[in-house]
Amino acid sequence: MSQAVRDEQGYYPVGGCGANIAWHSEDDTMEIADPENLLRDMKVYAASLLRVLNAPALPFDWRSTTAEFKRTLDRYQLAAGCDFSFEPVFVALDALNASLERLYQLVPNESVGSPESLHFNRVQRDLARILVPVNFTRASAFHHDSTYEPAPLPDLAPATTLPAIRDDQHLMRVTSAHLLRGRNRLVWALEQARECVDRTV
Repeated sequence: MSQAVRDEQGYYPVGGCGANIAWHSEDDTMEIADPENLLRDMKVYAASLLRVLNAPALPFDWRSTTAEFKRTLDRYQLAAGCDFSFEPVFVALDALNASLERLYQLVPNESVGSPESLHFNRVQRDLARILVPVNFTRASAFHHDSTYEPAPLPDLAPATTLPAIRDDQHLMRVTSAHLLRGRNRLVWALEQARECVDRTV
C-alpha cells in the first residue's frame, strides 16, 4: 500500500503485512486474507520445511550473512567517515569468515541423524542464535522486537546520522557512545560465532 493511499485512508504504518490496518487486530478475520496468496505461501513454507528437515546438513551458509554484514558495514563506515571507526568489526568479521571457510569444507554427506550431521547442524543452529539477533534487533532475547522493519545491524545504523549532526557536539557524543556499545556487541557476537565454529573444525 503506497504512502499516498495510507494518507488518504488515514491509516497508520503497519509492518509485515502490506500495511493492512486489520493485521493482528480483532478485525483480522478470514475474509481479510486472500485465499490464493495464503495457499501459495503455505506451500512455500511447507516445501521449505520439508527440505530443511530432511537435509542431512542444514542448508545454510553463514558466509552469505557475513557478506551482507560487510556490505552494511561498508555503507555505515562511509557515512561515519573519520568520526567513528568500525575497524574492530571488520577484523572480527574476517576472522569469522576464515573459520567459516574451514567449516564448510566439512559439510557431512551422511544420512539424517548421523553423529556427523547432528554435530554440524548443532553448529549451524548455534550460529543462527548468535548472528540473526545482531542483524535484526537491539532488544535482548527476553524482550519483544519492534514490529517495524529495522535497519540492518541496527545497533550501528545511527552511523548514517553522523554527517547531519557533526555541528552538535552533544548529539555527536551521545551517538558515538551508542555506536561504541553497538560495535562492542557486534564484535562480541562475531567472536562468539568464531569460537563456536573453531570448537568444531
